[in-house]
Amino acid sequence: MEKNMFNQAYKDMIKKASASNSVKSSIPTKTETKDYYIFMADGDDFSEDAAEDFSEAVTMLGGFMYEIPSFEGHDMYGYIISKKKLSKEEIAEIDDF
Repeated sequence: MEKNMFNQAYKDMIKKASASNSVKSSIPTKTETKDYYIFMADGDDFSEDAAEDFSEAVTMLGGFMYEIPSFEGHDMYGYIISKKKLSKEEIAEIDDF
């Protein structure tokens, strides 16, 4: 039940954030299985406060949120939303998309 609640809450957040064309995400289809999602947003459409709220919601639902290292210093936000704790190596591998 918690897994479904996490997935639905994430999808609801993306739907709300997607009102802007600058917000992009990687939501798997029903046939695809991933332990993580990629969330990207333009800095003009997504604030640091929104990122903190998003991170808090993900944590409350039992998920993990990591900044994508290659986005550092850019005007875009990029996050990995994961169902499990990730190592630095796993984050680097995902970042290599």
